[in-house]
Amino acid sequence: MIATAQAQVMFGEDFEGEYEAALEAYVEKNPDAGMTALPAPDIALEDQANKSLRAVKFWNAEREHLEQQVKDEVGRLQLWLKTEQDRIDRRIRWHEDGLRDFLVRSGKRSVKLAYGAIKWSGGRKSIKIENFAQVIFRALNIPWDDQYCGQTEPLTVDIPLTLTLDDGEITGAVACDADLLPVNIKKGKEGDSDEIIIKASKVAIAKHIKETGEIPDGTDLVAGEDTFTVDTKD
Repeated sequence: MIATAQAQVMFGEDFEGEYEAALEAYVEKNPDAGMTALPAPDIALEDQANKSLRAVKFWNAEREHLEQQVKDEVGRLQLWLKTEQDRIDRRIRWHEDGLRDFLVRSGKRSVKLAYGAIKWSGGRKSIKIENFAQVIFRALNIPWDDQYCGQTEPLTVDIPLTLTLDDGEITGAVACDADLLPVNIKKGKEGDSDEIIIKASKVAIAKHIKETGEIPDGTDLVAGEDTFTVDTKD
């Protein structure tokens, strides 16, 4: 872009000098005016209009050039940062692996030391739907039949209404008491006014387990793996 700027000067079109000269002349006559108050150039002829168009083109190119320079520099900085982070992380992991082994040998869940603490944090518990059909039978308040255990094909049940169970969804015109077991119920596609879709609500089932202590049939409360943590905060 430097070459472009030089070319503009060579052709007698020093756009930077032109603007600075106009600004200097205006401020000299209007010392109290701000630098952004420079009046627009007086364009009366096509030659003058073309000159301003060339100036706009030039300054747009200058803007794009600066933006690209910043992007290139940011890219280089991000690459450098990632390289340095990886270098530091390898050293952190080296020490943390030793601290993990130390904690395992201690037989304790946590150890507090002069410069920090190390501990095992219990894995987060989550709801697992092991048998969606059982969950739906509970929601519909009908007895569970072991013949449906392990059922993988689409399931049709007369209860007395007919439902089709497939891929974790049950579709049909259903009278469902959601209080019996938390489920999400929504209408089917627009126009199918007598169709609803029922899905197990893991959030609501977790609340049900917390409030009653009961893990409903067809579900399980699964604990995640323990996490080793190092805390060096003051």
